[in-house]
Amino acid sequence: MDEHPFHFSCNGSRIFAILHSPEQRAGGESGKGYIFCAPLGEEQVRTRRIFTTFARELARRGSWVLRFDYRGEGDSDGHFEDASLETRVEDVRAAISELRRRAGVERVGLLGLRLGGTLALLAGAERGEVEDLVLWAPIVDIYGYLYSALRANLATQTLVYREIRATRDELLERCRRGEPVNVQGFLFTWALFEQARAIDLSQHAQQYRGRSLVIDLARSTRDVGGDGNRSEARCLYEWLAASGVSDLMSIQREFSWEETPTWNPRPERLFSQTLEWVDACRQPKKVEYGTPRPVSE
Repeated sequence: MDEHPFHFSCNGSRIFAILHSPEQRAGGESGKGYIFCAPLGEEQVRTRRIFTTFARELARRGSWVLRFDYRGEGDSDGHFEDASLETRVEDVRAAISELRRRAGVERVGLLGLRLGGTLALLAGAERGEVEDLVLWAPIVDIYGYLYSALRANLATQTLVYREIRATRDELLERCRRGEPVNVQGFLFTWALFEQARAIDLSQHAQQYRGRSLVIDLARSTRDVGGDGNRSEARCLYEWLAASGVSDLMSIQREFSWEETPTWNPRPERLFSQTLEWVDACRQPKKVEYGTPRPVSE
């Protein structure tokens, strides 16, 4: 298994990527490629190693995998505050073309975590070569997610000033007037919020015609298969199932994107259930899709 770092171009900017080459499978099958779509900001920092570990696992099983940094993040060109939802979707599109060019694959799957799952859906809905979507805890209410993230700024205010000097609504108003808001060191701009409010994810989901797996990551065992954190995942699943072939799973979360209490680069339940689904998709006649499958182990 070989891992090759490189840059590719998107609208004149360099995007950093790593291409994982597959180990040769029995029968020489290595014609499938996956692109990993990372979450936003600090969530990407806390979960980066999980993506690396799973990419290597897929490559061992015979798939090409491309991981990349959006413009304005990681080792790619640009500044975080100059990027938007639209530019990130453009980056995913460019990554699809680059993977097909370098690996020679025609079949592509997108895997995304949190907002990365949302971006994967937005890109996959308009690209016919995307036949698989794997969405780990995807964000459905994008505007609500960004608004909630502003709480990190309030926590910083409390730590620094011992009081809250600007509420989330006041921060948002500043943002609307052109002043970026610092969220854990990342500058959120009004373009992020404005584009989030304009996106109707249900339309994009119903435009997608391939297979999809939506995994809800519940906080505790009692939440697995329950109504709480699952609601967004189930809603997205129903939209996808209306026009394509979709699966829904609910499993207990084994890692955190909000904080890093313990180091877990290999969430076993998440990996095993995803790999089982990916392997089953190689033999679609043996798989029953379109029915939610809660997993409580």
